[in-house]
Amino acid sequence: MTKDTELIRFKGKLIIAAMKHNGSVEREAADFVEQIYNEWRASGNAFGECERWLENRLKNVFLSLGDQPKWVEEEPSWPFYLGKRMIFISQVTMDMSNLSKEHLSPGETVYLFATREPYMTGFKMVYRTVSQFE
Repeated sequence: MTKDTELIRFKGKLIIAAMKHNGSVEREAADFVEQIYNEWRASGNAFGECERWLENRLKNVFLSLGDQPKWVEEEPSWPFYLGKRMIFISQVTMDMSNLSKEHLSPGETVYLFATREPYMTGFKMVYRTVSQFE
């Protein structure tokens, strides 16, 4: 199996494993995917052991401040920032009130994620939102 073929097959298994952990590796996750792939290759495990290895490796990757997100669509949409997975903070579903109908998007669920990045001598916060519709 060529390295390119192996990487494609590995990414397919990584996508499935991430979903089992309520996460995803689609948005801005290329650096993360490469990092995980390189870790797996360095482990020396055979490709047949890939799924079990990923199951263990992803156990503490998709972190939440409290409960995990409750995705309203079939597939999770976990954001990354500069190749680093973000932390889930909370979610809110817009109600059917007049305010929502006039100014927002009734029925839309918005998920808030955050991470921090180095800034000067400390760090700054970076926030991302993801929205889904039933």
